[in-house]
Amino acid sequence: MNPHLVQTKDWSDFKNIYGTISTNCENTYFSLHRIPILNKYYAYCPKVNPFEIDFKKLIKKLKEENVIAINFDRPNVYQETKEAFEASKIFESNSCSPANKDTYPPATIFLDISKDEDEIIKNFNTKHRYNINVAKRKNLKVTFDVSDEKIEEFYFLQKLTSKRQKYIIKPKSYFETLIKFYSKKNKCVLSNVYLDNEPIASWLFILDNDTAYYLYGGMNENFSGLKPANLLVWESIIELKKRGIKTLDFFGASEDLNDEKDPYYGFSIFKIRFGGKHFKYIKSYDLVIDSFSYNLFNFAQKLRWFILNQIR
Repeated sequence: MNPHLVQTKDWSDFKNIYGTISTNCENTYFSLHRIPILNKYYAYCPKVNPFEIDFKKLIKKLKEENVIAINFDRPNVYQETKEAFEASKIFESNSCSPANKDTYPPATIFLDISKDEDEIIKNFNTKHRYNINVAKRKNLKVTFDVSDEKIEEFYFLQKLTSKRQKYIIKPKSYFETLIKFYSKKNKCVLSNVYLDNEPIASWLFILDNDTAYYLYGGMNENFSGLKPANLLVWESIIELKKRGIKTLDFFGASEDLNDEKDPYYGFSIFKIRFGGKHFKYIKSYDLVIDSFSYNLFNFAQKLRWFILNQIR
């Protein structure tokens, strides 16, 4: 299995260029986040492969970096597999405990796009195929361009969506750095949908090896009846195939696809109807180096998120 996108040198380089400290201990990549007042660091390590962690070397490096704890957020191992049991044993035998909080979604949806186009679209939900034709009849157009103008449109649609759904997005400089970094490596696809000249939907894909990761997107809800997202995904699949991509990772999904109360439910159903397969990640773990500072940090984080949720 190839490492997940966020466990690659490219991703680490991008984070450092943006201004987030990212480092590694052999094949394990993680970022360092300074804790105010304490003058110590919290380490964040998402989608790690636990079978490649050298815990002895990692702990030594964490202590050298004055780290209070490292969070292994949703390791890149799927539930209900032999590897899941073995991965849990690795974490627990190295003094890791279940994390208090997850940052990444608990599951994802993979879509095999290595087949020919007719076979791919045949496996779409009937409603998705119908909606693609609706979008075409409305003369919606999809572009693949990473110019400053297109990035601006992408960010505008991100802001619209975040305001509607009440979540916080990263600053525009983050997306500009991300898109420009991966564009130079020909590893970025920015798909924008237009009605005439007005941008109404946009998705960002980052490519690594033969996998494309859908990371961010946005849509103007006033045009949802035109079904731009359905056309966007289909046209993006065609474009990704031209670039040699075989798998599309939709990146985030609810753990239970039948739980209508889950905040990921609606988008998860939209994604799974493209004919993909649902995979659930094992739980997140924390490795604590400094328990006093760690407990203090967790209390502060809970307070911070409580305040943020109150003002949304």
